[in-house]
Amino acid sequence: MGDAIRTVVRYADGRVVSGVKSTVVIPGLQNSDRFLAGDEGYVGGLMDELAEDADDEAAEAAPALAPYGYGILVIDFTNMAVVDCNYYSPFATSGVHPAVLLQNQLSSLDGRDGIERMARMLAERRVSIERIPYRDPDGVVTEVLACDLAGLDAAVRDHYARVPYVDTGYARFVYDLAPWKVTHAREWEVLPALERLGFDVTDADREAWKTHMTGG
Repeated sequence: MGDAIRTVVRYADGRVVSGVKSTVVIPGLQNSDRFLAGDEGYVGGLMDELAEDADDEAAEAAPALAPYGYGILVIDFTNMAVVDCNYYSPFATSGVHPAVLLQNQLSSLDGRDGIERMARMLAERRVSIERIPYRDPDGVVTEVLACDLAGLDAAVRDHYARVPYVDTGYARFVYDLAPWKVTHAREWEVLPALERLGFDVTDADREAWKTHMTGG
C-alpha cells in the first residue's frame, strides 16, 4: 500500500475520476498556484503522474468513493470544494513552518511556482496557526505558543536564501486556499458531505465505509 490515499476528482463537466494515489498529491495540490486557480489540466496531470501501485487489485476495483490507505481526498471542481479525511496530513495544513517549506522545492511538484505562492501567502498573512496541546510522557499538558509570522515574508524574498528553521513545537499551520472551500470530515461525515455536494453515493460506497469503520 505504501503512502497511498484514495483520490477522487470531479471535473467541471461532471466527469468523476477515482484512483489510489501517492500521498504526494497533498502538497502537490495545496502548494500550487495552478490548483488555486482551478486548473483542471494541472490536477489531471498530477493524478496521472502519481498513480500508486496498490498491494492488490481490489483497491482499484473498489467503489469510487471508498477510502484506501490513509483515507480519502476529494477535489470537486463543480463546487470548488475539497472534502478531506486522511490520517497522513490534513489538507491545507502543515506541521512544518511555511518558511521551511520554502527551502525545499521537492515539497511541491510545481517547484518554483509553489515556492512563490507560499511567499505570497506569508506576505498576505494567509497562513494562520492552530495550537495543538502537547502531552509529555508524564501526562503534563503544555499549550504550544504560536510564533509570530510578522517579517517572515522579508526573510524569504530570496527563494534560495537559507531560512533558519523556526521551531514551533506542536503547532499546525493552516492555509487559506480561497476560492476553494476545504472540509475536514470525520469518517462518518464523508459520504453525507459528498451527497450535499451532489455526488452519487452508491450502496457499495456505503458498505465500503461501513467495513472501513468497523474493521470488518
